[in-house]
Amino acid sequence: MKKIILLISIFFTLIGISHANEIVNIFSARHYDSDVQLYEKFTKKTGIKVNVVSGKDKALQKRIMEEGADCIADLYITADAGRLGAFQSKGMFQRASSKALKKAIPSNFRSPYWFGIAKRARVIYYAPSRLSENELQGMTYEDLADPYWKGKVVIR
Repeated sequence: MKKIILLISIFFTLIGISHANEIVNIFSARHYDSDVQLYEKFTKKTGIKVNVVSGKDKALQKRIMEEGADCIADLYITADAGRLGAFQSKGMFQRASSKALKKAIPSNFRSPYWFGIAKRARVIYYAPSRLSENELQGMTYEDLADPYWKGKVVIR
């Protein structure tokens, strides 16, 4: 959680430098209380108000595309990297070239156009009567595509 707060703080600070004493407009398809708490901490730290426009991912993307250069969004947040990639392919993002972001965010969590602020734990449940713990040693998430695992593990 501290790493997520650090990453968002760095990003917002960079936005804050260029938008001193203004409002940061976030279009967000996420709906977590922790996000609201981060925005409040940012406002407290910088004095910059955070305006959140919440909605479903497709509706927010449609609005951004329709408004074009007149769109007020400074930051677009969604919960799925695949959706970011698809939106990026439509040319909807600017390059993020900040050295601070590159230093703070591991390369596997960023592209030149967007970056991840969180990752999910993929918990695996298994039936001990069908599988031994030793069989799970060294297993990767990709290994679950093998038909061998069908009926032996449960994942989200």
